[in-house]
Amino acid sequence: GGRPALAPEVPSAAVTEFHLEALPDASTLGQAPPPAADMQPALARADGGKRITLHAYQCASNRWSLVGSICLLRPAGAPLPVFVWARRAPQSTIQGPSPPPPAIIIEVDLGDQRLVELAVQVEPGGGVENVYAAAQRFIGEHFEHLNSAQHLEEIATKVRLACAPIIETIAGLREAVAAQAG
Repeated sequence: GGRPALAPEVPSAAVTEFHLEALPDASTLGQAPPPAADMQPALARADGGKRITLHAYQCASNRWSLVGSICLLRPAGAPLPVFVWARRAPQSTIQGPSPPPPAIIIEVDLGDQRLVELAVQVEPGGGVENVYAAAQRFIGEHFEHLNSAQHLEEIATKVRLACAPIIETIAGLREAVAAQAG
């Protein structure tokens, strides 16, 4: 097989413009030219404009994946809008009976055209787990292709570069939705 495709060629960037009324419908995301950056976040409208969805472009599979969504309608006096994650970490990565935490899923081609998912756990405060912990777990799951000495820094960097813009976009989106609701 080839070499694992881990390092992003072009880093993604957070969404910084939140014109919620002008967002495209989620069904049209695939019609625009794809971004060059792996895990590039994009916002769209869904459910007739009742929800804003956050997607990330997966270069490994050339498709948009749903990260999560935020509902625009909420009762007066309700707390800040809640971001609902689309995916959870695989059960195998969790110790104990608690439900798995939400996760940002990064698709990785390990060099044999077989896509695998790198799950980065989202912490209760909204940040992500230690990038080295996520990288080490991924290496452990794919030890036949990867090893810590060669790949730890590369994978940790990929995780950091992929997740930071998504977390930043979610924070900005929550603020924009809260401000719009007034």
